[in-house]
Amino acid sequence: GSPFVCYVVAPHLYPSRAARAFAWVFCTPLDYNGACSAWAVSTHQIEACVEPGPARTRVLVHTIVYCALVEAVDLEPCESDACLLNNCDTVDEAEANGLLLCPACLRKLQRMGVAADVPACVARARAVLARHGLL
Repeated sequence: GSPFVCYVVAPHLYPSRAARAFAWVFCTPLDYNGACSAWAVSTHQIEACVEPGPARTRVLVHTIVYCALVEAVDLEPCESDACLLNNCDTVDEAEANGLLLCPACLRKLQRMGVAADVPACVARARAVLARHGLL
């Protein structure tokens, strides 16, 4: 498909305090012909609402991986509460969501040919998350 870009935007780039309150995640075409879309992820609300350390890193990781799976891999948001792809509109919801996909979303990845060996894929994801204290 088309290229995928995810920008992480620092809060100091927002010109006013009012603009910062609305900074979360959005998707926009990168160019005028729509050949590429880009997600912009602002760290402002994460920095304002989540304690520094692993909790803050966890929410940022969740948000970026969510954007990548929805946009680049073309997975749909999920209704399973524990799934990383459960749609979230606030930092509180992002904190509550898991960092792993539910079995249904993993099966979708397998059927798409993205993850041939699902158990090994889950084991690798768990190992990386555990190594960084995010599980």
